[in-house]
Parts: sequence; structure tokens; C-alpha cells
Amino acid sequence: MPNLKVTNETAGEVTGNRQDRQSLSNIDFIGEVQLPTGLMFAGTEVGGLSGLTYDASKNVYYALSDDRSEKARFYTTQIDLSDGALDEGDVTFSAVTTLLDKSGEPFIGGSIDPEGIALTNKGTLYVSSEGDASQLITPFIREIGLTGDFISELPVPDLFLPTAQNTSGIRNNLAFESLAITPNQRFLYTATEDALNQDGPNADINQPSLSRILKYDLTTGEPVASFVYEVEPVPNTPIPEDGFRTNGLAELLTVDNNGTLLALERAFSAGVGNTVKLFEVQTQGALDVSNTLDLFREDPLAVDGESLPPGPFEIDP
Repeated sequence: MPNLKVTNETAGEVTGNRQDRQSLSNIDFIGEVQLPTGLMFAGTEVGGLSGLTYDASKNVYYALSDDRSEKARFYTTQIDLSDGALDEGDVTFSAVTTLLDKSGEPFIGGSIDPEGIALTNKGTLYVSSEGDASQLITPFIREIGLTGDFISELPVPDLFLPTAQNTSGIRNNLAFESLAITPNQRFLYTATEDALNQDGPNADINQPSLSRILKYDLTTGEPVASFVYEVEPVPNTPIPEDGFRTNGLAELLTVDNNGTLLALERAFSAGVGNTVKLFEVQTQGALDVSNTLDLFREDPLAVDGESLPPGPFEIDP
């Protein structure tokens, strides 16, 4: 099976290669801005910004808050990079837009967990929600207008849906964190942060996790492929050792129209802090596991005419 994940942690400049693939190199860190806790804008607290997408036609960004309340929202944001650096004062907010449900009303608190956001060339947005596995609230990916109103919804395959026994489907707070659309607007990608219940354990110290990348064809609105992405083990032992720790696939960005992505993993260990890594991901030629219900299969699996033995699904290192 071809390699799926390429550890290219110092990836920037786009270069072409065969089969119309693109690759990145020479990414530069240009600065950071820390928003103070309690920062208020238009009667809302600016915090938990989970997704960001750029509107080149208006030179603004849309920043999605992961607030699960009836105030689920995104902000219209200006980021001034004209001097080639990101410094204090470069990030400002000009508007806040409430997300609306299918009936045109604000979401009932707890019924949504906004995480991913991506802009289309039609001037609409796709927004993902992780749902709430503990309450059997399903994740979703919806197209909305810039006014927050519902337009359409993409179908989520059954194997991602939460179950009361936690035997399959998403784990709580580890579902569709990311969204990315290809430059030609044909495909949309999302992914689970960690493994589905049936696919193995969460990431932990010395323990990777098998996430699934899900690919949609936006011309039909249907999922067309799914690929395995191996989330790295939690890199740092928490303090104390039994403290909270996690690692997950937090964001995706398309590099070309043919399945090359940038993947952002974000780890946290109590008493230590965050570790963030950026990878280049190549899905071209990777095994499509859309119809594989359980990556820890009990029966032999035939791939390209060859029979693989029973056992855990594996990715080439």
C-alpha cells in the first residue's frame, strides 16, 4: 500500500511535479497574535476560534468559534500582513454572524459543536460540527450563506454516526474538526481527529491513532472516498503522569486538486502544554476504506488481487 502520510514538517513555496501534484517547501513563521481571555466584540466573547478561511474578494477572514451554545457564530476578521509580519494589532474584528439551523433559528444550546469552516467561490461557507457522541448528536457538514442561514447538508456515512454502546462511530469531541476545499472547488475534505470507536484506540503516549479522511465530490454532494491517516502518539508525558493528554488531526488545507493536503496535528499534555506539527499528506493511490467498516478486520482483506491477513489495518511507515 502506498505511503499516505509524508512527514514534511518544514514544508511553503508551491512546486509542481508529475500528475499535476503540488508540494510545499520553505514555510516561514511570520509571527503570532494572542487574543486576551475575555475579549468582547458585539456582545460576544471572542474565544475558541477553531477554524479560519480567507475571502480574497473582500480581503477578510471568517473565523469560526466552537461555542456550543445558541450563540454559535463566526467572525468577520481582518488580518494585516502588509509588512510581511503578524504582530499585535494586526488582527481586528468587524462583524459577528450567528449560525442558524434548518428552520432559520439560532441553534439550541448543545446541539452543535462548530469546528471547521471553508469558503466556496460562490460566496457560501461549509461548516462542520462534531456533534456530541455522549448525547448521540450526529456530526454534520452544512453549506451556509454569509448571513449564517442554512443552504444544504452533505450526507455523513453511517459508520461515522455515534452509537449508545460506543461500539462504532465517532468518539466524543474527536470528530470533524477540519474542512478544506480544493482550488478547483470540486472536492471537499474533512477528517476525524482520532480513530472511530471501531477502528482502534485514541492517540496516547506511545500509541498512534487511525483517523479517517473523508472526501466529498461537491458536484454530486456525495462522499466518494475515505483514507486512513495515522495520528502520531502524544509526544509528551503529562504532569502528573496520569494527567490529561491528547493528540488529534485538527486541520486540513488542500495544496492541489489531486489529493495533496497539509495536515495540522495538535497535541496537549497537562503540565507541559501544546505541541503542534505540520505534515504534507498524499492521498493519491492510497487505499479507499469507504466500505471498510472496521480497520481491525477479522477476515482477510483483498487489495489489488492480494490477500492481506486478518489483524489491524496498517500504513507503511
